[in-house]
Amino acid sequence: MKSLLKTFILVGIVLIGFSSCKKDEDKPEDTPNVVVNKNLISKTITIDARAYDAWVYINLESGKVVKPTNFLDDLSWDIAFHRDNVRTNGGESGKGMGAGMETEYEKLSDCKSAPESGYATDEQMDIMTAYVMPPEYEKQPANVELEKWGNFDITVMPPVFKLSGKVYTIKTAKGNYAKLKFHDYYNDEGESGYIKVEYVLQTNGKTSFQ
Repeated sequence: MKSLLKTFILVGIVLIGFSSCKKDEDKPEDTPNVVVNKNLISKTITIDARAYDAWVYINLESGKVVKPTNFLDDLSWDIAFHRDNVRTNGGESGKGMGAGMETEYEKLSDCKSAPESGYATDEQMDIMTAYVMPPEYEKQPANVELEKWGNFDITVMPPVFKLSGKVYTIKTAKGNYAKLKFHDYYNDEGESGYIKVEYVLQTNGKTSFQ
């Protein structure tokens, strides 16, 4: 959980209205897998990550949710979501080659290739597991670079989740590269915890997205 939100909660201000906050922006619709060429897959998905006590695991090649019995020992998933937390299949989150990084780009099309170095693997972080007062936290693995994708703006009431606007690149469980752009944290009814993300996956191990 991002530091501003954590601080805000710990001073005892009840964040009523998170589910009614909604940004005024155009949002891409969920799409089927689009094969750009034989090695590139482009897709937009929405993940229901509302639960505080569970992670949602995604296989990027299929764009589908998978349900590993033991996420630490399963290569079927590439990225996972818990509220605004993000996990990759590597480091302390799994036996895969997963890792992530924030890029300088703000348009997905401007990221022509994935960097070959500079990636962060998952590490233990404070994750909110129950939305009560005081909130409950546990040490769980997540990716510190992908945690940068957004944060709550507590200068307005009710607080609103603000996107970084950046493009992120990750390594999948198999070591392939993908670029991601986060578009929303709210559904059409303004309920939080619905993550809309657009991505392009390179399936042949190369860094190029062209």
